[in-house]
Amino acid sequence: MSKPNLRHEYVQDLRRGAHRDRFQNVLACKFGQHHYWSKRELEKLNCYEHLSPVVTNRYWCRLLSIRAKVYHELVLEFYTTFKHAATTDWKDEAAVQFRLDGEPRSMSYDELADALGLNLVNDRDYITEIAEPAGVDFGRLYFSLARPRQLPFKAGKTKASTLQLENRLLHHMLAKSYTPASDSASAITKRSLYFIQSMRQRDHPLHLGSVVARTFEKSASELKKLHCTPLITCLAEYFQICLQGCTEQRETTPFGRVTLTKMLLLREERGVMWIKGFPQPQIPEAVQQEAPEGAADEEVQPEDVDDTAAARPTTFEYGGGSSSFPGAGLLHLPVRAAASPEPADPRPLDAVPAAVRGSPGRVPPEDGCLR
Repeated sequence: MSKPNLRHEYVQDLRRGAHRDRFQNVLACKFGQHHYWSKRELEKLNCYEHLSPVVTNRYWCRLLSIRAKVYHELVLEFYTTFKHAATTDWKDEAAVQFRLDGEPRSMSYDELADALGLNLVNDRDYITEIAEPAGVDFGRLYFSLARPRQLPFKAGKTKASTLQLENRLLHHMLAKSYTPASDSASAITKRSLYFIQSMRQRDHPLHLGSVVARTFEKSASELKKLHCTPLITCLAEYFQICLQGCTEQRETTPFGRVTLTKMLLLREERGVMWIKGFPQPQIPEAVQQEAPEGAADEEVQPEDVDDTAAARPTTFEYGGGSSSFPGAGLLHLPVRAAASPEPADPRPLDAVPAAVRGSPGRVPPEDGCLR
């Protein structure tokens, strides 16, 4: 990450004013990687048609698809002066306060959502208190999003690997971008479960302006990693701020091959990349023509695929609905061959040491001790 221009007008007075101590703390923070939903990357892996119906909430689709450049000086000015007044009124104009371009600014949750292009409908009641959502049975919600036969849910301890495959992908995106910095990518929290439920319901009443505001607040209070940095650029464009002379950073990463490879969910079968657990895509004709002569007469079966398990459909239940397709949720692992038994001891029983007589199929070492 390149160093910012500390002589820029956005941060010059912060170094010497009342915010100088906080500015030094923000300057020492690293930027959190921001993952966005990349249709191009997922189409390359032949899995976009399976993942695109997962997120049915159009507001979440827009929020996950935001891709913008990151400017270091802009982020420093924003997080140095950011303040959040937690409120249940999404029209409160003093809910979010910060400074951009040297001018103090304040926004409500509604204005913050409009600045990000979410365009929420205002003729309904929204949920803005997301720390402990009232009336939510998280144990039951977890079992609707997890794989079958799992232990009861424990917040912060249950692993994300217990979730269904598509829910695990959504949890990974949240852990890298929109959940607080203290949340672990490998553990499930109540907040992440509630967000996944909101993604998979078309008309969930969660206000995404409050989600973004609390993510800003968590990063600004802990000062470990600065999250949602591309959204600050969207706010600058909303206020028509000139970004000339700012140091550009590249901290946005498409949710595609690199991310899925790190999660060990990619598999290559005869030159075709696909996600483990989703139906295997059809092999291109160019790859089929390269097969050796006589191979068409024989039925080729991959050695590491369980045919009976792949043909058995799996049903996912979430939000009152269900979906099923053959082979869903299966992780095809290589099958190891059974180890050949060790030769029996050819010596008579009397010649075998007493310490080894209880293990008749093992040959003792020269010193007569078991290892």
